[in-house]
Amino acid sequence: MSITKAQGFFDLGLFDDAWLTIDDLQPAGRDTRDALELRLKILSATERWSQCQFLAEGLVKSSPAWPLPYLLGAEALDKQGNIKAALAFLTAGEEHLQDEHEFWSQLALYRSKVGDALGAQQAHARLAELVSGR
Repeated sequence: MSITKAQGFFDLGLFDDAWLTIDDLQPAGRDTRDALELRLKILSATERWSQCQFLAEGLVKSSPAWPLPYLLGAEALDKQGNIKAALAFLTAGEEHLQDEHEFWSQLALYRSKVGDALGAQQAHARLAELVSGR
């Protein structure tokens, strides 16, 4: 078994098969960044929000410079109806997410949801700068 096979299952929308393929990897293979990232994506894609949040929180603690856990952890909190926690989780990783388009997009959305129109506008402006290459 390989992470490439698991990724292939994921790309086909066969999320259970992807998860089980990761489970079948050797212990060292299950704990790689690629495997953990794929697990996080599977949890998000299958809307297992509390599990996604739990894994994202652990990954942020162990690898604070890794962008994806902040993004998907914040999404999980938002989907569970805790927008303020989602905003706090996302902004906790801001120093590591400056060049991520998705960060600025999510930041604008969450700031808008909490009633911070100016903050949302500023996040949109930064996103536009990134997209245009400025």
